[in-house]
Formats: sequence, C-alpha cells, structure tokens
Amino acid sequence: MSTSAAILQAPAATRWIWPIDLSLYDRSPDLTFDEQVVINAILKDQAGYRCDRLHARLGRLLNPMVDALTITEAGKRDSGLVFKVILRHMQKSRCSFWKWTESEWGGILHNTSADFETRNAVSRRSRPYLMALCILLGCVRDLRSLGNFDRMGLAIKVFGSAFDLSTKRVTDTLTSWGYSANLDRTRLRTSLCEIFLLNAVHYWKIFRQNC
Repeated sequence: MSTSAAILQAPAATRWIWPIDLSLYDRSPDLTFDEQVVINAILKDQAGYRCDRLHARLGRLLNPMVDALTITEAGKRDSGLVFKVILRHMQKSRCSFWKWTESEWGGILHNTSADFETRNAVSRRSRPYLMALCILLGCVRDLRSLGNFDRMGLAIKVFGSAFDLSTKRVTDTLTSWGYSANLDRTRLRTSLCEIFLLNAVHYWKIFRQNC
C-alpha cells in the first residue's frame, strides 16, 4: 500500500494527531451507476480485487479504505477481507459506506467475532481492522456500537507506536505520584485503551468541524 496525501504525519513520534485528512475524500453518499457496475464485477470475479483498471474506477471508495488500513498495518489478506465485506454491503445497500449509520456499521461488525465470521463469511481476523477503519474514517463515534472487542488490540491499530509511548507516560506519572509500579497488567492497560479510544472519538467530533 502506497502512502496517500490524505495520511497526515504527526510532527513528533510522541504526539498523536488525527492521521487522516477526510476533507480530501469524496464522501458522496450515493453510488454512481458505474460504481455499482464495478462493485458487481469485483465481487463476481475474485481476480477483480487485483485489477488496477477496476480499482481506478472505484478509487473514491477504495482509497479511504486503503489509507485507513495502511495506518493499521493490515496485511494484504486481512485488507482484502475488509474490502470484501464493505463491497458486499455497499452492493446490498446500493449506497456508499459514507452513508451508513452507526447502527448499520454495528450490524456489519456484530457483537462478537464469531457472529462476524458467520454472518460475513470471512475470517474473524479481519474484524479488528474493520473496526479501526470505522474509527479512523469517522464512521463510528459510539464505541458501544462495536460490540465486544479487544480494546488493546484496537488501540494499537488506531494509535500505532504513540499508544505505547502514551501509556508509558501515564504509568510513569502515576508511579511518580506514589502509585504501584505494577501498572502494566492487562486490566489496567485495557482501561487506558478505553480512555484513549473514547478521547480519540471526542477528538474526532472536534476535528470533523474542520472537514
């Protein structure tokens, strides 16, 4: 996956900024006739996922997905499964994913990984990457709509290396205040993940006003 102009770079590794400039995307809610034709062609033929000619015609929809998945460091296999899930639901809904409500996203992600795998007929491995995509593209703002998920894994996909650095700053500060140094236990780190993710969603609400 190549670097896109929409992917923003933080001025320093220790500072996290919203990593994608959503204003550069065409977020029109409706699909054009040509886009519907291309989606049908891609889903009909597995080889379509590797056809640059088809991808170019669907660029305004695929590029945001590629950018978000690049940030999450998703591999080709997991990225392909995320594409498949979103394309299938766009084919079914006959509108772009930008139009979907949080409730509709929740219906795609389902409450558990097992339900996600069964209902979408793809590996559950792709679910965390789809969740991260939802957050990075501003499609989901209420984390409760995501059902059950690994907070730590999702935070790492959304924040990258800034997550570990921020966690260390928090734990170092608490330790300096006299709290136990054993703050790297899973439960405590999960709580920090929840806080970071909720704050990221709040940050998105402010960021959105400038898009």
